[in-house]
Amino acid sequence: MPGEAAGPDFRGAMLLLDGYGPLTGDVELHVRSSDWGGHGHNKDPAYNGVKLHVVWEQAVGNTALLQNGGPITTLVLSKAQGLVTSPPCLDAASTVKDIELLEALGRAGESRFRLKGKNILKSMEEYPPLEVLYQGIMEALGYSANSKIFEQLALRLPLATLLEYGTRVETAYIASAFQGILLGTAGLIPEGLHEAIEHERAWREFLKEQEDVSCAVDTDRAAGDDKNLDWDLKVRPANSPVRRLAGAGALFARWKACSEPCRTRETIEYLITLLFDGSNKPIDKLEKSLEVKAAGYWSAHWDFGRPLQGAAPALIGRGRARVIVVNIILPFLWAFGTAKGRPELARMALDAFADCPKSEDDRIIRHMEGKLGVKGRASKGLRAVHQAGMHQIYRHMCMYGKCEGCPIYMALENRLPSP
Repeated sequence: MPGEAAGPDFRGAMLLLDGYGPLTGDVELHVRSSDWGGHGHNKDPAYNGVKLHVVWEQAVGNTALLQNGGPITTLVLSKAQGLVTSPPCLDAASTVKDIELLEALGRAGESRFRLKGKNILKSMEEYPPLEVLYQGIMEALGYSANSKIFEQLALRLPLATLLEYGTRVETAYIASAFQGILLGTAGLIPEGLHEAIEHERAWREFLKEQEDVSCAVDTDRAAGDDKNLDWDLKVRPANSPVRRLAGAGALFARWKACSEPCRTRETIEYLITLLFDGSNKPIDKLEKSLEVKAAGYWSAHWDFGRPLQGAAPALIGRGRARVIVVNIILPFLWAFGTAKGRPELARMALDAFADCPKSEDDRIIRHMEGKLGVKGRASKGLRAVHQAGMHQIYRHMCMYGKCEGCPIYMALENRLPSP
């Protein structure tokens, strides 16, 4: 998979190297082997996961080493012409019909959906259903950079604890209180910030609301442990954990409003009602239930003390809401229906997933679209289930070199002439 702007050129590659067997690791590309040290990779721990250094020419006496001192296998392309082969699915869209490609991706997407649902069922054996849903939404709000940290925060500050705090706060302050509790527990409220921007009216009002609940809320008890969460703050401002937690606080304040006193039934049944919506637009209704517009302090600031120029983006926009619906809400409702003996609910969740329009692209989807040559007519037919299929194939087959079990490979086999 192509890497980010900083770091190795490719991440999570499946490599078959003589004498080593299958390896999973990163790949770095250079024209000359000496470029490894010339670019400072031998001093950068971000490159310690590199398993293969691909170069065109090898400098005499030049050996690339990792920052931790480990060696790297080097492939010299000028000496390996004719030995490098392409995967059989490369540009598959030019060989198989659009409908065959989409059917193969759809089958893989449904497998991924059921796998997610089964993992949720397993989590429900340990946590209450609404707590499992909360954990999933929190993870999705972290994006790839902070998803695991958001999940850790959800375990450190359970939803039941958050909702219980809400019973001590005036209704008008619940969203702000939840934002403050989440941000405080996450360790994302900078020290000394009160004095730094005390002149800002919006900030004074925000702090005042936090002070109103501070006597009732023991954030140290909510934290659960003293280990700091390792946030990745090098993300786009709109995706910063501060802004996403502000969105989470406002979203879960709605749950507090329909879960008095801290019950799970009302929130889950509300989502089920949206799924069975008679207007035949359940996805649209579910997405709107998750969207959070910027309000109060966050309507005028990107982050603490960082004023906005122009209109404020949503704290949770339509794009991220769809990702949560596809990857969290619908698999959760499938699992909930399965666990509660409500097969019609499980069926409706799966049907809604199959009909859902495609969601935001990510690195894996872009990689798979490029690899398969999914452009033009085929790309117009892509839905969320097909994107999920790309994830399923990449994570469970491409990463392990399992071409023969891949539905794309099997579709190609059916189209190729017999020898």
